[in-house]
Amino acid sequence: MSPVLSALQLVIRRSLANWRLLSSIVVGVLVAVTLISSIPFYSNALNDLGLKHALHQKPIELVDVQVYAPNYSINSENYAEMREFIDQQASINIKSFSRQEERWIKSQTFYAGWADEPIPTGPDRPTGHFHVFTNLEKHVTLVEGRYPDPVPSGLLPEELASPGLEIEAMIW
Repeated sequence: MSPVLSALQLVIRRSLANWRLLSSIVVGVLVAVTLISSIPFYSNALNDLGLKHALHQKPIELVDVQVYAPNYSINSENYAEMREFIDQQASINIKSFSRQEERWIKSQTFYAGWADEPIPTGPDRPTGHFHVFTNLEKHVTLVEGRYPDPVPSGLLPEELASPGLEIEAMIW
């Protein structure tokens, strides 16, 4: 008989002789593994309860969620993809207590200059951004003038490069 086979028989005989002790050890290990594997679920539940409690304590006027999604060159496909991702994440995490949703898109900084004058430098250099707001009329009181007409959607690059293209804007 080989030593491995005889050692296996010895382990089997001792295990059968001490089955009560062995079964209590197996059950203890099983309970410990179950408890340790449930810790992430318990932690997430505590985080959700804490967030919900903290949000209910704040006045609704003070609760805003801002999502920053840097995208240096954006087109309609990139915007739709990012919007879908943000909507999916919001519906999972915060949609249940969301009262209102608005979107604000802000472009990178543009530096203004004039063709016939030198470009200013330093902190006084004129800068600006393009902004897009949803439901602007609900949140802004127009003092003078009128709201700009919307830009036609689906403009081709050739149409955008046309010198005759006019896009109305609002300055505040």
